[in-house]
Amino acid sequence: MKFINIYLILSVLALLVCGCDNENDPVASENLGFTTIFGPDENADPIVKELYQKYGVWVRMDFTDQVEVTNGILGAEVNWCTVVKILDEDRQNALTYISTLMSHVDPGFAKKYFPLEFFFVNKYVAGWPKELAPIGRSRLLITWPYLYGIEVNDPANYYYEDDGMTWQVWSEVASMITSRMAEPVADFANAGKAYDGGAARDQMWAEYEKDDDWEKVQATKQAICDAGGHISFSGSVSFEVDFAQWLTTVLTTSYDNIKAWYLDGGKTYQDKYNALIKFFNEEGWDIQAAGNLYQKKNDAYYESQDE
Repeated sequence: MKFINIYLILSVLALLVCGCDNENDPVASENLGFTTIFGPDENADPIVKELYQKYGVWVRMDFTDQVEVTNGILGAEVNWCTVVKILDEDRQNALTYISTLMSHVDPGFAKKYFPLEFFFVNKYVAGWPKELAPIGRSRLLITWPYLYGIEVNDPANYYYEDDGMTWQVWSEVASMITSRMAEPVADFANAGKAYDGGAARDQMWAEYEKDDDWEKVQATKQAICDAGGHISFSGSVSFEVDFAQWLTTVLTTSYDNIKAWYLDGGKTYQDKYNALIKFFNEEGWDIQAAGNLYQKKNDAYYESQDE
């Protein structure tokens, strides 16, 4: 029996060695019938196919079972909910919106760091209606029309008009981008006071419970931001929060406003900003140019409303 076992082991090893010798770079055999199942099919909308080819992002709207929408590791609980498919008359507007958003992104960066799917639905309810839900690091669900958003009267410019929606979408995408990074951007993370996991924030609220001094809270928030060069005091928690807030802000704000609101506040803010811009420039994406254009068109929209 021992000899039989040894013979079997040697036979398996020989097969493995032969496999390595014959194919040093194994690939799937063409005659096994495997097909690529991720991505739009040949009958998909041309815009969907173009976005997938250029940016590696699959814009989805169809499903036969809502589990197809919620079948991921959840960043927000959506498995116990009712998902309603987007209305046919809303599809093109949603595609126009996401096309405009992606037009400001470097394709190479998108393929490396962006979520793989934007899934538009008419609504989903899990106890209460939701607007956005990140599913793992790969899918972002967006209600369309956007809950609490303005009416879509000008689809081509809606991205620039509904700043509330655009800021929320970018906030979620920015967080998903940071979750896909192998490690923090060193120059950015090391600028200012080190992240504390929320210790300063928790202490601030603990003191507020004791003395009920709101002015002290406001002063503490500003001190936390100044020490770490954060957009908001919650940026002191972690690189992921801090980086995502800075990215969202730059993508939706002109340089002039960023300078007035943050950079003129001291060297720590300047170091954070410079490190952020350097990282994205090296990745081939001019995020400040995107922010400048966004601010220009957003301002023009509000000026037209005033008139």
